[in-house]
Amino acid sequence: MLDIQKDEDPACRIEHGKVIEAAIHLNRALELLIFVNNEIVDQAVAGMDIIEKLSIAWDEVNSCRVYTEEIVDLEDLLIPAMGLVNDARLMFESLLYWNLGMTPQGRISILASIAVRFQTG
Repeated sequence: MLDIQKDEDPACRIEHGKVIEAAIHLNRALELLIFVNNEIVDQAVAGMDIIEKLSIAWDEVNSCRVYTEEIVDLEDLLIPAMGLVNDARLMFESLLYWNLGMTPQGRISILASIAVRFQTG
């Protein structure tokens, strides 16, 4: 068992293998979101490819939940993350459906939903 928090709350403990699997799924989701972010920023948007990547990213975050479902504090982070990825996908689908192309406000809204931030140091 691996401690997720320093206290000895049994609800915050999961097996090492589950931690690894959860991290793999989150890493896959992050890679997909970085790809989508870069495509939208570079304005090299391929409609159906972006929708597919966002759908897979949502599924990867949800798959992480399978391994970490007993950690309530982590659920409080993963569920909103799934909602934001879904929001980005729906906004992108709407722009395609309405034949608007990537509007400046659409770009800002989608990028805000999938905001990939890196901390250094």
